[in-house]
Amino acid sequence: TSGHAVLSYNPQQQFDLRIQSENSFVARVRKKPTRECTPQKNIIFTKTHKTGSSTITNILLRYGEINNLTQLLYSYPSSTEYRHLDDKRLMRPGMKANIFSQHAFYDPTFLRDHIKEGAKTFTIIRSPLSQ
Repeated sequence: TSGHAVLSYNPQQQFDLRIQSENSFVARVRKKPTRECTPQKNIIFTKTHKTGSSTITNILLRYGEINNLTQLLYSYPSSTEYRHLDDKRLMRPGMKANIFSQHAFYDPTFLRDHIKEGAKTFTIIRSPLSQ
């Protein structure tokens, strides 16, 4: 089964995002955009394989560097081991960082303890059959 997403814009300043699978309607989001944008300082991005997530991670690493924000990072070779988030494998155990953008199983308790309060959380998803 394949799917697709359609993003359209109409003159009433509305964005309409429709995500559909081959056989059924999956989701629809309508939003009137605002002209205001608030920079985020605390971000959780859980990487997903084969979605362009390494590009997003590199953007977040640069964003953190430019804005003097701290990153929650694993020491080598644990940086590629993403099954369990573990304080012992962190480069700076016990610290609260601004940004997490690594491959990991999502663990809200661990992230709440290691990322500063008010973090925005996101990921990228794809159809498992598309790759």
